[in-house]
Amino acid sequence: MIHRHAGQVKGEPAPIPGAEGSQIQWLIDKDQHAGFHMRRVTITPGGVVTPHDHPWEHQIYILSGAGEVAGPEGTKPLQPADFVYIPSGENHTFKNTGPDDLVFICCVSAHPDGRHP
Repeated sequence: MIHRHAGQVKGEPAPIPGAEGSQIQWLIDKDQHAGFHMRRVTITPGGVVTPHDHPWEHQIYILSGAGEVAGPEGTKPLQPADFVYIPSGENHTFKNTGPDDLVFICCVSAHPDGRHP
């Protein structure tokens, strides 16, 4: 069993070109040999994760703040307790539209060898 507090995990800038005001904390990742990796994403007010896609799915749960997620079906508002499923290969973007940080959990599948894609 692994038990830690999110405050113990260093954040890093989102690795998406053009992303602003966004940080990712890898809570569970290759170091734990997990089949899914759990990330805590924080987007500051006015911040954005620019349009991008990946060959892996995303499972997202909004913890706090307000924002938007955009994809092929259009733009949808985000608020606490919302969840979003983004299939592999689907273009998407996130934007913080509120006065506080937009914070969410994002789970992605690991490569068969345990690394993140």
